[in-house]
Amino acid sequence: MKNIIFCFFILFLFTKVSAQCNLEKFTLIRSDTITSEKYTLVAEDGIIKKLDPNKYIVSLSYHENSYFATFLIKEKKGWNVIDFNENILFEVYNTISNEPWPDYLIENRIRIIGKNKKIGFANECGKIIIKPIFDYVTSFNNGYAIIGKKCPDSSSKCNQYGYINKNGKIIKIGNYTFNQIQKEINWKDISQD
Repeated sequence: MKNIIFCFFILFLFTKVSAQCNLEKFTLIRSDTITSEKYTLVAEDGIIKKLDPNKYIVSLSYHENSYFATFLIKEKKGWNVIDFNENILFEVYNTISNEPWPDYLIENRIRIIGKNKKIGFANECGKIIIKPIFDYVTSFNNGYAIIGKKCPDSSSKCNQYGYINKNGKIIKIGNYTFNQIQKEINWKDISQD
């Protein structure tokens, strides 16, 4: 009887976790030609979708069994994330100024840009979990991300710094330097590793 209850419990947890992602998982495949790059999405159930090479310019990320893929899309600004049905979910934060380099999932969080040009986070399911309200924010490390407030030109040079947890709760913000906050939470930039 205990085994049956345990099996139902495990099945319930698996169903609950699986149900959290409403999107279809797929693999992004890139093939290079002389004139362009071509992209194909292959769903877990074997459905294949070829993307229009005139619309999807480039993807620097290669996804295996993911719920979304990041692309530069013709006639769209910045890096955009699409699901298997080619719905644009959000714009991704570009990590290096003046270079095309989109953010990626770190600790199941990816930085996104809102219509207000503020920064927030989405999860691996493509769901926005921390609304874009920050002028500046790092990726997560050990469950925390450094935030900046009153940042001229959305740069990393801010008048105030602090940090948030994975739920977006502001733990601390004030007249601190980036280095003071970094040291306090032992934050490391793992995106540079």
